[in-house]
Amino acid sequence: MSRRARSFTLTEMLVVVALIAVMVGLLMVAVGKVRERSRQTRSQAILTSFANACEAFRLEHGFYPGLVPEDVLAFHNHQLIHSEPVDAISSTENALLHLLGGYVRASDVDAATYDALTAADGWREVQLLTPSAIPYRFKFNPGRIGEGPVIDGKAYPPYFDPSGGVVRTVARGADDYVQWPAAGGDEEEIALFGLPDLVDAWGNPVVYMRQAREHGGLVRDAHEYLAQKPQFYIDSAWPYLRGRRQVWRDPCDGGDGAGSLLYGNHFTGPPGGFDPSLVRRGMALILRHPVSGPVDPVDLGVPGTPRGKFLLISAGADGVFFSAADGPGAANRPIGSGGCGEYESFPYEDFLRQGSAGLDSFDDVVTFGGG
Repeated sequence: MSRRARSFTLTEMLVVVALIAVMVGLLMVAVGKVRERSRQTRSQAILTSFANACEAFRLEHGFYPGLVPEDVLAFHNHQLIHSEPVDAISSTENALLHLLGGYVRASDVDAATYDALTAADGWREVQLLTPSAIPYRFKFNPGRIGEGPVIDGKAYPPYFDPSGGVVRTVARGADDYVQWPAAGGDEEEIALFGLPDLVDAWGNPVVYMRQAREHGGLVRDAHEYLAQKPQFYIDSAWPYLRGRRQVWRDPCDGGDGAGSLLYGNHFTGPPGGFDPSLVRRGMALILRHPVSGPVDPVDLGVPGTPRGKFLLISAGADGVFFSAADGPGAANRPIGSGGCGEYESFPYEDFLRQGSAGLDSFDDVVTFGGG
């Protein structure tokens, strides 16, 4: 028998190698899809578990968790828009403190007891700005978070299980907005503040927004001179929605077309501006119950019925809350862009007409509670 009959030719070997490479590639794609589905399922489980903890808290105390009143928290966070040097506190962090404990409010104890909680023992003080100019003060101790809250002078066990790495402090940048660590972790930016955050299966923080009141416009921001009080404050999510990862990156300038539709830099003119009314419209779409009818694209002051008393959002695999390049958008033609040289304002009117069905095409994981 000839050598040619007994062995593979170089061409045949290259074909086999190519076939193996294709099969490995297909396998890796399949494994990647399975992994992402697993993370989505895991994230949904995290959100459901947190929602159940919030419900348990409400059943015992008559309201959903949040150490600081929503009006105060929103007013404080709103100062970031005016470049005030404040530490933003998310509504999620606010709720976790109430669920897990490790805090003392100045209004709950006498001055001597409050002053005795010193930095030498691990206590950190937070002073929130208020419309009355009298700070809302509390102290927390990272080493004692998880011991259980003290409410109306009575100690309770923690309402949420922080095990499994679902509660940790995520990174913050120099601008005091939450930032995510780069791949592998950026140790210089992690744990600069110390408040607990709820994270999804991708390690990104989860937005929690609770209803501040049952009547009024569905979503507004906490402007100092705003006479109408909303049901939900968009400001409570600023520490996550205003992170640098959420900024829209124009593909005409070499960007990837990503960026949060809830960040606010989609407006008529050059990218990078901020129009909070557009953000409120987007959030109103997410919150509004279908029985309320479509969201009015002009007047968000029209009362609406929310889908629940609180909302939880995981940004999904891309780490961007409702990305312009996700859902109905694409990297080469993100929502809000007509293509290079044709930048236009974010078409909220068209987006809102899609209703809740338009939200299903995003990779974000959304859960409502108290409906």
